[in-house]
Amino acid sequence: MRFPTEGITHMVQLRYLPLLLCILALFAAMPSSAQAPGQDRPTRTFRIDRNGVGEVLPDGQVPPAPGTLTEQEIALARWYNLFRMGPPEAPMISGGLLLVLLGYLLYAGFVVGKGRTRASGSLRPTPPEGLSPAIMRMIRLMGTDPKTLAATFVSLAVKKAITLEMQGHDFAVCKAADIKVGVAQDDLLDLLNDGVPHPLAELADTMDTAPKHILATVERLAAAGYAIRNDGAALTLDPGRQPQGMQAIGLLGKDEQVVIDNVFCEHETLQITGANKGYLIPAMSELAAIESTEFQQRYYNPNASFRKAGIGLGVAAVLLALAVEFFLVGIDLFAMVFMLAGFLFLIGKVIPQWGLIIRGKVHRPAVMAGWMLLGTLITGGFFYYGVSAQGRVPLLLLLITIAAMRGNSWLGKRLKVPTPEGRRMMDDIDGFRQYLLLTPDQSRMCSQGPARTPKLFEDYLAFAIALDAEEAWARQCAALSSGPVRFDWFRGEFANLPAAAAKLGTALPYALDLALNDANNRGTDVADDEEEEEETEKPTVTK
Repeated sequence: MRFPTEGITHMVQLRYLPLLLCILALFAAMPSSAQAPGQDRPTRTFRIDRNGVGEVLPDGQVPPAPGTLTEQEIALARWYNLFRMGPPEAPMISGGLLLVLLGYLLYAGFVVGKGRTRASGSLRPTPPEGLSPAIMRMIRLMGTDPKTLAATFVSLAVKKAITLEMQGHDFAVCKAADIKVGVAQDDLLDLLNDGVPHPLAELADTMDTAPKHILATVERLAAAGYAIRNDGAALTLDPGRQPQGMQAIGLLGKDEQVVIDNVFCEHETLQITGANKGYLIPAMSELAAIESTEFQQRYYNPNASFRKAGIGLGVAAVLLALAVEFFLVGIDLFAMVFMLAGFLFLIGKVIPQWGLIIRGKVHRPAVMAGWMLLGTLITGGFFYYGVSAQGRVPLLLLLITIAAMRGNSWLGKRLKVPTPEGRRMMDDIDGFRQYLLLTPDQSRMCSQGPARTPKLFEDYLAFAIALDAEEAWARQCAALSSGPVRFDWFRGEFANLPAAAAKLGTALPYALDLALNDANNRGTDVADDEEEEEETEKPTVTK
């Protein structure tokens, strides 16, 4: 389900529908100036006090400085009253805070950070050697998101380490019988790093796990080159023989193994729902730890100090603007809490979710649209109540809040600057992505790469999901199957290859996002990332 956005500007893609509805409701609340032909224009008495607060006086009451206004002028005066700034010093202070915040964000974003410059890699038909789908996505995005975990699940499924299935409307993952579940390798190495024997039972108690899980990890570490002696009762590590960096251990990479260890530590099958967030969130945390320790500084500089300064400045600006409203203008704290709560949820969650629904980036969009409509009514109601109770909109406070939230979100992406080594790696990854993005006609003209086969589609599917190219890759290979499609690693069938790519590349990441957000509100970075990635150049094809 995709909204036909051809020829429609960015502002009219209905993602701002809730905000537009609120504005229309305010317009509807204003009295109409229409009148019947031949009628005299009605008049009312209006006055404005020294603080800019206007009011309509009852009929017959004479103001200190009388004047008559038309209905249209009264409506304009009410709008002025709705957005009044209070005494002159209030807008000066709040406006100064807004300018300082915007100035820092623009300086840090355009001078310190340069963001993700457009990749310039040439088309390549094979993925860069030694990189799993999840690692490719981490390097390309310079971070992690739920789709990183989704690509890992599909990669594990293609390798026959797990099986994916649909249980009703939910996904489930089932571990293969011959895949052993271990413990966190770094935690075990920290315990063994002193080089003295450690009783196996004591290690199991310390790590709160079963001895078989520790032994499974010892086998993987030994295969990766670590010297660990096991005499049956105790483990001893030789500190002098330790390989460095990411290690591919047999069939699975380090990133894939940590997902296995966390997701299947207690169950052979796990349903991807919020009820099982206790297994999914640690898996995401381990992937984020790998990205932080292995790739930050080596492939990109996050400029974390500037990001923290931006967040601190944003919080301070919002608090100071609130103080200005309280001490200089005078506000109803109870109504202000309702208004800010509704406003924050509208711009932080509801409006971005509408954008995902309209762009077809959600699973079961009709159901999600119903929930978002309810959310729009609730959050919009909170905002409307706060505005009605106070009789005014604190415009500068709301602008400062938007700048603090959305500006720092934008700044976090701008500050991530690739290193020279990272730029070369990203170019290689982008070259493979260009190959996956070829249209069917371009792929037939392309002389590079292996022949498209069902096995090649499966082998590259996880990479395509990781690089947001699953739909294009499925269209390339659509001619391989004209009917329902089945995979050995998925319990069920798909109508065709594009349907399989849509289900695994869109519905699975969204299901993971919902499960993770059940306990960890991630914000809208992913929606912003996907919006940026839609602006991709067409790949160049060599005949």
